[in-house]
Amino acid sequence: MTRGAAEYYPKKQRPRTRIIPNPVNLPEGWQKKRQGNTITAVGRLAEQKQFHLLIEAFAKIAPDFPSWNLTIWGEGGLRGDLEAQRAKVGLEPRINLPGLTDVPGQWVETADVLAMSSAYEGWPNVIVEGMAAELPVVTFDCEHGPADMIEDGVTGLLVPQDNVPALSEALAKVLGDPDLRKSLAERAGEASARYDTHAIADQWMAIVEEAVSAD
Repeated sequence: MTRGAAEYYPKKQRPRTRIIPNPVNLPEGWQKKRQGNTITAVGRLAEQKQFHLLIEAFAKIAPDFPSWNLTIWGEGGLRGDLEAQRAKVGLEPRINLPGLTDVPGQWVETADVLAMSSAYEGWPNVIVEGMAAELPVVTFDCEHGPADMIEDGVTGLLVPQDNVPALSEALAKVLGDPDLRKSLAERAGEASARYDTHAIADQWMAIVEEAVSAD
């Protein structure tokens, strides 16, 4: 699904490689219910997602943006640890851990900025969903996926892997500049068209036709 994943294959196989991402599917009939003050993250409450780094990054800028909150959707074994960290940084009223959405992908309705702090990914569907919902995205440039999806500074912001100060800086940049948020959101929405179900289906059909017609 990504260039990085393709490079794991032996060089002699790579000429035959085709990169086809997952399509994007947002909840049917979803509505914008945004209040203009919510950073959203989504995923299992597990080590891979590194939400402790996101909380750390948010804590650094929270005093400068008192109207903004952080919501982390998901469940997992690290809930207790994240709740303890939230209490330690004194942001219990502003960091929400509401669990799972009633409908998959429903989080796009209330998000104003999407943040991802993962250590690694295969193909982070959450980023494509955020882009399709016209959200500005701030993410670690982890392996694999973000750099395939996002043009840094145009359709989102890519941050060096595990660099918490840089993540804080990028979030502050987006939160403090409504025009930048609007630009990133609009460009992301336009770029997400390449992940439309029909566009991805056409790529699969082309591969099937190529295989069938091969000598």
